[in-house]
Amino acid sequence: MAHRQGIDVVTTITVAPVAADPAPVRLRAHSVPAASYPSPSQPPPGSYPSPSLPPTVQFPPGGQGGPPAGTPPPRPSGPPPTQLSGAGGGGGAPGDGPPPGDGGGSGPFSSPGRLILIIAAAVVLVGAAVFAGVMIVKSVRAGGSATPSASVPSTPASPSASVTASPSASETASASPSASPSATLQALPKSAPISESVVVVPVRRGNDEDRPLFLVDTDGGEPVALSSPLGDNANPLMQPSRDTIIYLNGGVLRVMAADGSGDRRLFNGDPAGCLKVARASWSQADPNLLVISCEVGEDNVALLVVGMDGRLIRRLDAGTDIVGEFALSPDGQTVVYSATDNPKLAGGALFTLPIIGTGAPKELTDSEDSIDDDPVWSPDGTQIAFRRRIPNGTNQGNFDVFVIAPDGSGLRPIATTPAQDFKPSWSPDGKNLLIISNRTSTDGGPGKTFDLWLIRVSDKEVLANLGLRAKQIAKPFWTLR
Repeated sequence: MAHRQGIDVVTTITVAPVAADPAPVRLRAHSVPAASYPSPSQPPPGSYPSPSLPPTVQFPPGGQGGPPAGTPPPRPSGPPPTQLSGAGGGGGAPGDGPPPGDGGGSGPFSSPGRLILIIAAAVVLVGAAVFAGVMIVKSVRAGGSATPSASVPSTPASPSASVTASPSASETASASPSASPSATLQALPKSAPISESVVVVPVRRGNDEDRPLFLVDTDGGEPVALSSPLGDNANPLMQPSRDTIIYLNGGVLRVMAADGSGDRRLFNGDPAGCLKVARASWSQADPNLLVISCEVGEDNVALLVVGMDGRLIRRLDAGTDIVGEFALSPDGQTVVYSATDNPKLAGGALFTLPIIGTGAPKELTDSEDSIDDDPVWSPDGTQIAFRRRIPNGTNQGNFDVFVIAPDGSGLRPIATTPAQDFKPSWSPDGKNLLIISNRTSTDGGPGKTFDLWLIRVSDKEVLANLGLRAKQIAKPFWTLR
């Protein structure tokens, strides 16, 4: 497979104006489209627990900008320095001596009358300078502008960057793999964090057309519906703080607090070159950075690195025309993805690629006899879980779950039943995988509904079945995506 890679015042006596701080720049960004994972066609499912729904949330208009820019630099506490001009309006320098004598005598103070005149002139001059300084200070403190100077133009202050969410600007710039510092962070909706045992799951129940987001506790309990908009919700994402959720709704990236409040669009403009967004992964090393897959042409899906304002940082050369599921590594430096040149395939071979835009893709698996997809990194970055389509004489084939090392070694199966096992998610401790399956029992064949099954990676033991009995489940978020 080919890879493609204080205030300066000059007095005549006139004063330069104080430059006002420029208005803060508010960055905005847009909603973008995506694709959901198709489920096998199944008959209507069984009953589904009916969680109590939280109050409906009024969704505010999207694309709200960040707060005003940072505090302007402090002004000097005393009056600005003055500079006396020379005779005739020339530019005399500070500290110049008194005017020369008119000749004769032994010096400028040789005559008492002349001495009195000189002293009087000096007193008048000093008084004028003090009065001018007082007036300047009053004007500045009152927020007004001083009389402009014809000889010294004012210099505008530089705008200060505004960072409205953690991490700090310096942390973001050092963690970001982008060539330039990250853009202004949005103030995202936040709530109390959800527990590490809770998974965010897009679930379609019965014959409903909508697929709302639910909070499902792997330790047990009833699922809780979030006040997400109607439609196909998919691709939930969170940071380790677990207080904000980014997700896709009918092809549009949206954001809400972890309790479902404050829902709005994430972007207010399309990323450059992106016709339609299919999927997204949120960097845990730089919360102001996303990797998204976009349709950039007919039968051409590309990987793009974008900021949280929707601006394009770079396009990655995936080496093929079609990119499937993908995920960012815990350190935010590498993306693992499935790719193929065949638009009819759901998946392909697995590759890794640095997101700094250098280096060629590294192939981890060979899709000659099978088709791989749904890759996701373990929390420590030492393993990648994914699903593999195994030929079984049917058009769909059989889906199983495997793990592999990031260098392509150590391939081993985790879930291999006659049912469809796919879209794995790692537990926060990296010991277990949560998979979607339509199995009827621990190792049974395909049934009529889908569920979430918890499996221990070390010995492949099934630990729990979450009992959703859903018509369709899209990929949940637990730790990484």
